[in-house]
Amino acid sequence: MNSLKIKKAAATALMSVCCLTTVMPTVVYADSVKTVTLGADLTADQKDLVLSYFGIKDSDKSQYSFITINNEEERDALKGIVPTEQIGTKTYSCAYIEPTTEGGINVETTNLTYVTDNMIASALTTAGVENCEVKAASPFKVSGTGALTGAMKAYEVATDQKLDEKKKDIANKEIKTSVDLADEVGDNDATTLINDSKEKVIEDAANSKDGLTEDEVQKIVDDTLAKNDLKVSKVNQDELVKLLMDVSKQNYDLNIVKNNLEQVSDKLNETANKLKSKVDNEETKEETKGFFSFLAQSIRDFFSSLFGSKDNTPEQDSTEQQSTSEGNITTEGDTTSELTTESTNK
Repeated sequence: MNSLKIKKAAATALMSVCCLTTVMPTVVYADSVKTVTLGADLTADQKDLVLSYFGIKDSDKSQYSFITINNEEERDALKGIVPTEQIGTKTYSCAYIEPTTEGGINVETTNLTYVTDNMIASALTTAGVENCEVKAASPFKVSGTGALTGAMKAYEVATDQKLDEKKKDIANKEIKTSVDLADEVGDNDATTLINDSKEKVIEDAANSKDGLTEDEVQKIVDDTLAKNDLKVSKVNQDELVKLLMDVSKQNYDLNIVKNNLEQVSDKLNETANKLKSKVDNEETKEETKGFFSFLAQSIRDFFSSLFGSKDNTPEQDSTEQQSTSEGNITTEGDTTSELTTESTNK
């Protein structure tokens, strides 16, 4: 009898688990949710170029969702935030979104002059985006104001989840603030200032019953500026404080925000290290070139004094150096801003 009761209880429990499994949603990201937004004003050839950069073959297009972003949508999203002359009258920016189950937000950009990959990653975090791979590009250099709009819309389609409209609006404002700060302190420091301040604001707001005051947010900004040894204008400080006040009134998962922003920070450090290495290499090249120039001149001077030769005149040296210099000149105009087949391999 006891054995029968146990079996019945086990069966009931098993049925309960099965029911729970049925009703509880499970997020499964299939290949079909990969989503691409294309600027409405691109030509057919330009679209093909962008898709090639995204690594999308004609034979694989059925695995992707495609959306067109037009200038009217871009203007609606950025109305009152970004100057209309900056938005322009046509939309060329494109975005690729692939949701992932982990890894945070990874962004890669090409030919966008107004925004950086780190700015987009940070703003997407503010919009409520979680794990995804993002590529934002244009076939030629553009401001990229439509990149964030496209990325957010693509994420909603890819995950079948609507982002909070207020958070999306704040994310667009963050891009504007990031660019304004970057004009003063550079792209990397601007992103660091916003991210460090934003993370602290979200953390403190979560632990505050009545929310943060403007003075409290201002102190967070002041502390972040001091910690990173940065100075910005009063106008940009006020803009940042206003942005962070909006952020403080939203509900965020602090762990997700930290994870996303840590990735952005790691990428900023990686970029800084690469830049330092490049500068060091250039300095080493200059030092080496200077040494050999000195050595060659010393040898010429030695033989001139030894044999009293007049064949190697200053005019000849000057001509030789000039022709050598001209041989090392590379023309910036030789490079192109358009996407090429090589870009596809990035």
